[in-house]
Amino acid sequence: MSSFALSQILAGIAFTFGLASVQFKTRRNVLLCLFVSTTFNSVHFFLLDRPGPSTLMLLIGSAFILVGILAMYFSAGGTTFNILDLEAATYPRMMSIGLHPRII
Repeated sequence: MSSFALSQILAGIAFTFGLASVQFKTRRNVLLCLFVSTTFNSVHFFLLDRPGPSTLMLLIGSAFILVGILAMYFSAGGTTFNILDLEAATYPRMMSIGLHPRII
């Protein structure tokens, strides 16, 4: 299989994960789908021999995770980074919408 065909398959998978992220209700699943989508897009650009967009997509994927964790940390009171404690905390609905602007 050529690298072009593989890159197009990865782009399709990334697109599917991007669409699926809108359907989830929990922050964890939304951010996970967006992270996977941007990672696959990054590999797609890498296979097309485009290092600039590839690096940009990796940075965007990392930013989704970082912003999500920091938003959860501050909304939960800013006392711990324990992911289980952050997951158990309650968050306002607007925070979930704010973390996923494609919903609006």
